[in-house]
Amino acid sequence: MKKIALTIAGSDPSGGAGLQLDLKVFEYFNVFGMAVVSSLTVQNSEKVFETIPVKGEDVFRQIEALCVDFNINAIKTGMLLTGEVIDSVVRAYKEFELENLVVDPVLISSSGKELLEKKAITKLIDRLIPLSKVITPNIPETQVLTGIRIRTFLDIEKAAEKIRDMGAETVVIKGGHFETGETVTDFILSKEGVLSLEYPRVKKENIHGTGCAFSSAITSNLALGKGVVESIKTARAFLQLAIEKSIKMGKGAYYLNF
Repeated sequence: MKKIALTIAGSDPSGGAGLQLDLKVFEYFNVFGMAVVSSLTVQNSEKVFETIPVKGEDVFRQIEALCVDFNINAIKTGMLLTGEVIDSVVRAYKEFELENLVVDPVLISSSGKELLEKKAITKLIDRLIPLSKVITPNIPETQVLTGIRIRTFLDIEKAAEKIRDMGAETVVIKGGHFETGETVTDFILSKEGVLSLEYPRVKKENIHGTGCAFSSAITSNLALGKGVVESIKTARAFLQLAIEKSIKMGKGAYYLNF
């Protein structure tokens, strides 16, 4: 029987990010994917025009319907939009004794649209992050979560330690927004210690969905029973190939291709 991974995320009608991309990644890793809609968006390859909230209770009921029927092996969160939704996810996670939570702390779109209400950031930090097996912020998200301005690798290490102190088991800080050299370095702080993964920088402007794909690839591998660090390494190698093969589908951003 296939392992099951669940994404709780926003809907991207263009298919380049959000739960639509998560399901594609789950399928790539031969994991049966399920999706709970946490919010709707109006967007295309150029920008996010509007975000439309889903009621927290409706998010809970979606998760509940799945948990009473299926054995879910791993779960990820993406765009949650409101504190009400965060409360419902936390409630369901505890009530149904879920495990292997990957938190992608989606805060703002590349076009500048708010994807998590500012007043909900405290709930993300206080309630959801402490449940996470892995959290995958980029540099701007790391700065918001920690209040630390990232200018050096030492800053990244301090920020990772601060996020781990919030309760996250493993912290992965993605380095795509850090420096502009020939390589990208991701920083990992886990029970096994400190690790960095370095890959060539792909010089294409605005590649859509990288954070979603990375976190859902980690989730897939955790669902398959792999260890945390192995899951992260496998996910990052997958993402690199998808970035290198990324293509233009519309008038705006590049879309991952795998």
